[in-house]
Amino acid sequence: MTISFDDLRLLFQRQSLFFMRKFFVATVLFLTSMVAAAQASPKPPLFTPLSAESKAELDDFRRLVTGLVRIQNPKWILSRTPKDFEILQIFAEGSSMKKADRNTWIAVGVAFGDALIAFIPGLSWSDMQDEYGPGVVLRYKQTTMTIAAPTMLAKRVERGESFDLRFMAIELKKYVTENAGKVQ
Repeated sequence: MTISFDDLRLLFQRQSLFFMRKFFVATVLFLTSMVAAAQASPKPPLFTPLSAESKAELDDFRRLVTGLVRIQNPKWILSRTPKDFEILQIFAEGSSMKKADRNTWIAVGVAFGDALIAFIPGLSWSDMQDEYGPGVVLRYKQTTMTIAAPTMLAKRVERGESFDLRFMAIELKKYVTENAGKVQ
């Protein structure tokens, strides 16, 4: 059997086409994985000053927790200072909080956040948009370091964990102090 020049050319073209297809498929898979990796990388959070809506929502939570605290003990007054850690701790451990809903725990988290602002210089409330959606957080200066105070306690309660607010505040302050220079 003899192979003509045309047969060789045709065979070469088929093999070239086969390798080109493999190369094309490999390139497409590579580019697809690169796009997926780029999309998987979280975008940096976007911070904005508190909106009027966020301010109103925080105020509603403050009124809720202030009212509940006063019902438990009329002598207790939340002052947005570190003195609130003890009041909030006793309140959180009280019988009225045994069946509290998520919003009530968020209200306690807001009061905890207000006290943290006085305890950790450089913290302030901020609106934030990240890969998980919008939210209100405590932001350290103009960095990306944040503390999700409103939901911090609610999540712990949902997981059945106990907490010590003074200890948490001290550890948060230590963390902020040690890591402030490492974030942008």
